[in-house]
Amino acid sequence: YMVVYNSPGYAGDVSEFGTLVSDIYTVTSSSALTGEADVTIRATEAGNLTVLGYNGETWETYETTTDEKTATATGPIAEAYVVVMGE
Repeated sequence: YMVVYNSPGYAGDVSEFGTLVSDIYTVTSSSALTGEADVTIRATEAGNLTVLGYNGETWETYETTTDEKTATATGPIAEAYVVVMGE
């Protein structure tokens, strides 16, 4: 099984990538997850949005497409996801 839930916090610091503009979504499963995932997250505001994935050690940027406040990306399955807004 796989469970995706809102997390009350996140590891590390995402401020180097921009301003946090979404909830934090954590992924957990009954076994190791491999491969890629399509991720779509609604941000609190529109702008230059980027999806970040946490690989257990660092935050990685994912190539992101946007439609108003919606950010969509495909990339390696991560432990957590957020959306940041750059300058």
